[in-house]
Amino acid sequence: MRTKCRIACLCIGLALCLTACGTGTSAPQQQEPVSTPQQSTYTPAPMPPPEGLSAMEGHMLWPVQRVTGMSSYDGEKFRYAFIDAAGEIVTPPNIIRFHYQRDENGRIAYLIASDEERVYAYTMDGTKILDAPGENAEVFPDGDSALITLRSADNYGEWNTENRMTVFSLSSGEPLLTGDYVHISRIGGYTVLLIDTQLRQFACDLRQGENARIPLVGSLTSQTVNSEPEDWRLVAMTGPERYEEGDNLYGFVGPDGGWAIEPVYLDAFSFIGDYAVVQLPDGGWTFIDRSGRQAAERYDWLDTVDAPAFPDGILYQTSDPDVPYLDTGLQPVNLETEKDGWIGGVFYHDGKAFAELSPQYTDILFAEWPVIIARDHQNQTFFLNAETGTSKTLTESYWRAIKLRDLFLLTGGDHYTVLDAGGEERTDTVFARYPSAARYTDPEDYTYGDMAVAPDTYLWVTTASWQGYIDHQGNWLYRESRFQNLLD
Repeated sequence: MRTKCRIACLCIGLALCLTACGTGTSAPQQQEPVSTPQQSTYTPAPMPPPEGLSAMEGHMLWPVQRVTGMSSYDGEKFRYAFIDAAGEIVTPPNIIRFHYQRDENGRIAYLIASDEERVYAYTMDGTKILDAPGENAEVFPDGDSALITLRSADNYGEWNTENRMTVFSLSSGEPLLTGDYVHISRIGGYTVLLIDTQLRQFACDLRQGENARIPLVGSLTSQTVNSEPEDWRLVAMTGPERYEEGDNLYGFVGPDGGWAIEPVYLDAFSFIGDYAVVQLPDGGWTFIDRSGRQAAERYDWLDTVDAPAFPDGILYQTSDPDVPYLDTGLQPVNLETEKDGWIGGVFYHDGKAFAELSPQYTDILFAEWPVIIARDHQNQTFFLNAETGTSKTLTESYWRAIKLRDLFLLTGGDHYTVLDAGGEERTDTVFARYPSAARYTDPEDYTYGDMAVAPDTYLWVTTASWQGYIDHQGNWLYRESRFQNLLD
C-alpha cells in the first residue's frame, strides 16, 4: 500500500510541475547543451576553366567519377556525373560515355554525354540542349552548329540493320534526317555519307535536307570516312566486297556520286591532303592528285610511318634508298635535320635520334623535350633527360605520368612520386605533406584524346574518405564522399 501511495504522489507532483510549466509561471529550465557532430568548414571553391578552354566565360562542366562495380573484362566500371563551376551536379549520375565539343575557335563549347538509354548535350553553363534516345553519339563538324549522330545501339563498328541512326542539330536540338539509316558518317563540311537498311550508299548535304541525297556508284571501301574538303574524293571499288575473288578495281567517287577518278587501280587509299597512294596496274605504287594525275615516280612499295612531329602525323616511306621519306606534300624529309618529336618510334631533337630510347621501352608515359618517362617489358620505369644526359631507373613501377608545371607526377595506382626535371624526388609538394593513410591516390588530370580537360590546373584525387578536385597546393575545389552506395 505504501508503494502505491508513493507512486501516486510522484504522479501528482509531476502533473503539478507540467501544469506550472504550461502556465509559464515557473522559471525556465536550464537545458544541457546537445552534443552535435563537428560541422565541416569546407565549401566548394569556384572551378572555372583554364583561360581559353571554355567557350562560355567562367563556365565549365567537370566530370565526377564514381565506381559502380567490377567487370571481368575492363576491371572497375565507372559512371560519371558532371558539376558546374560552382560545384553543383547538373547531369544524371550514370553517364557512361562523354566527350567535349570545341567551337570554331578551339574552345570547349558543349558536353556530349550518354548513359545506357539516352544521349544528352549541354552548354558549359549546364543548360541542357538535347535529350534523345540512343546510347552513342558521334559529333561533326566542330563549331557552334555541330551535329550529333545518334544510334540506337552500340554495334561495335559493324553494320547492323537492326540499328537506326539519325542526325540532330546541336544548336537547335531538332532532327535533321528522318530516313531509316544504319550508318552515317561525315564526308566533308556538312556533307554526310548515308547507308540505308538496304545498304545503299548516298551522299547528303545536311543544309539542303534529306531530299537532296545523291546515290553513289561503286562500293566504298570504308564505313568511316575522314573529313574531306567540299570537293571530296572517296575510295570505292567496282565489286561488292574488298577481298572477294575477282577483278575488283579501285577509283574515287566525287560529290556528284559518280567516278571523280576512274577505277583503274589495283588498290587505293584515302587522300591525305592533296595526294593519295594507289597501286598501278603493273603492281607498282605511286601518288595521284585530286584530278587523278600521277604526282610522283613509280615505287616498288610505299608505306606510312607514324610521325606525330609532322602536321599530318605521318610520313611516307618509299623504296627509293636516296629519298626514303616523303611528307604528305611529297617533299623529301631528312630525319637528321627535321623537327623534334616522335618519328617511327624514335624521339628526335635537333636532327638527332635519342639513342637511349631502344626497343626495350614498350610504353612511353611522357615525352616532351627534354624529358622522357618510359617503361620496359619488365614494368621497370625509367626517367630520361636528353638535354642533361640524366638517366635513372626508378624503384617503383608507374603507369601514368602527369606534368605539373615544372614537375612530374608519376602514379602507379596506390603509389606515386613527384620528380623534378633532373629526376630527383621532390618531398616539398602537396603529395608528400600528409601521413600515408591520408595521402591522395590515383591522381588524374582528365586528359581525353588530344584534349586535356584540366591541364596543369586541377587534379582528381581520392583519399580514405573523400574524392574530388584539388589544386596544386592541395586545396579542395570540389569533394564528395567516396561512399555512394552500400557496395562502396
